[in-house]
Amino acid sequence: MAVIAGFTVVPICRAAESSSARVPVLLELFTSEGCSSCPPADRLLEILDEKQPVAGADLIVLSEHVDYWNSLGWKDPFSSPQYSARQQDYTNRYNLGGVYTPQLVVDGRYGFVGSDGKEASAAIQKAIRERKIPIAISNLARNGNQVTARIELPAGENLKGASGILYVALADNRQESHVARGQMAATRCHMSRSPES
Repeated sequence: MAVIAGFTVVPICRAAESSSARVPVLLELFTSEGCSSCPPADRLLEILDEKQPVAGADLIVLSEHVDYWNSLGWKDPFSSPQYSARQQDYTNRYNLGGVYTPQLVVDGRYGFVGSDGKEASAAIQKAIRERKIPIAISNLARNGNQVTARIELPAGENLKGASGILYVALADNRQESHVARGQMAATRCHMSRSPES
């Protein structure tokens, strides 16, 4: 899950964590099964998720499959125009150099080629030093396609003048498909962790 204030990503701090706990950082990889340059970025995102290699960071990763590659002979079953629009919005707001795949966006602010591990590490380091609005989530329950939770701001937190919009992403930890046509034909097996549409 992630929280977005305005369009600056502000990941969740759980109530039980102390101030010395790892800082949540959201990584959004804009990718596509139809993109031949995306597999290295997909692998990097998987490694960042599994190994959590950046000290002080709690990496929250999402694969967001764009739909603008779907005309090349393979329709990405995970693609959504919502992800394409989200990527375009980041580009418009933060001048990220246009939309492309693979593009990794860290905390909604830093965008770069998704397979660049050094750039990812540098952006994550910047993100953990930035002030985040902590929130506490409790009583989380899911009933079919409905999710309920209690969300609170910590007492004593100085949020004068702060405002935000809360977005919640339900992510499917692993999905797999075999690409049979298009730029990535061969025997590529794609695994992703995508928000559920």
